Amino acid sequence: MRISTFALIVLLLLFSNSSILYAQDSSNDFGKISLSVFVPDNDNLTSSNITTLESKVHRLVTTNGLSGHGFNSNFVIYPTIEIFDEKLVEGMKNIFIVQVEFNLFIMQLSDKMIFSSYSKSITGSGYNKENAFRNVITKIPMRDQQLQSFLTEGKQKILNYYALKCNDILLEADGLIKRDKHEEAIALLLSVPFEASQCYSSAQSKAVTAYNIYKEKQCSKLLVEMKAAILKNHIGEALDIYAKMDPYTKCYKSANKLILDRREAICKQYLHKAEVAIASNDFFNASNFLMKINASTSCYNKSQDLLQEIEYKITYAEKLQYDRRRIKEKEDMEMEKYTIKAMKDIAITRYKNQPKKINFNYIFK
Repeated sequence: MRISTFALIVLLLLFSNSSILYAQDSSNDFGKISLSVFVPDNDNLTSSNITTLESKVHRLVTTNGLSGHGFNSNFVIYPTIEIFDEKLVEGMKNIFIVQVEFNLFIMQLSDKMIFSSYSKSITGSGYNKENAFRNVITKIPMRDQQLQSFLTEGKQKILNYYALKCNDILLEADGLIKRDKHEEAIALLLSVPFEASQCYSSAQSKAVTAYNIYKEKQCSKLLVEMKAAILKNHIGEALDIYAKMDPYTKCYKSANKLILDRREAICKQYLHKAEVAIASNDFFNASNFLMKINASTSCYNKSQDLLQEIEYKITYAEKLQYDRRRIKEKEDMEMEKYTIKAMKDIAITRYKNQPKKINFNYIFK
């Protein structure tokens, strides 16, 4: 249904006192229906109570199989607390009592639509107003059947939205790709949940296309930077740039040739990096550096000696952990897994670089 209680909703991507939960280390949440958790400013709630309420709503979302990170920020879940009555009961210790209506809404922002709503009357008490409202928050029933129905309804309407708007999302992504906004396109496409099965498949396919274009352009850019570093004889800097390159790009072969042509200077850099890593007991990265040293270089024998030294230094437990990391790294480098992980990393970076707060200004009728 369309919002009737508000005359206007203005979405400003600005920093404010209002808070919203955004993606952190959340790559596993891609594919889930995603809601931004938002608590509007409330004169009756302290910052501590707002944080507690925000955490509770976030927990409600995640325990019901949804993502509370709000990757797309087009869907938001937010609570309101309206006071019906408040009174002070005097005694040996005064008790502050509040009667409120607790409301939850799931809103689709771009079309200003409420997808689902929930309401419950709650009475809270405490030695002061802050404690009384904290008591209200603790009484919000996480397992209430009506609350579960609220989430189910919201979830279904979000899936209906993706079924209806899928072509629009794909066309928007096409426009972003044409304007070389590949990261934005990938982030948009990865926000489509897997439960929107038909749209999800189309979005994933287009995301791979966007990523393939993006990675080739990024590789070409990095190759220019790498050549510039080599011309300045900044071999360490060149190796750092080389490490950022996608091994499945076309220009990666050109980068490999640059490395091979300067293998003597480069082997000394890898040897130095390995020695620094060994000194800090970072044996995994030390081994990685040493195994990149070309067998035809003068420092190859030294690299083998250091690898043997690492074998002696690490404990049995560390060896098991090292082997597991090596296996996982090998699996992650399989092309399909590498592409999926790389796309998720791009999307997460995109969301992290967005403003961390959203300010919703509500003007009541």
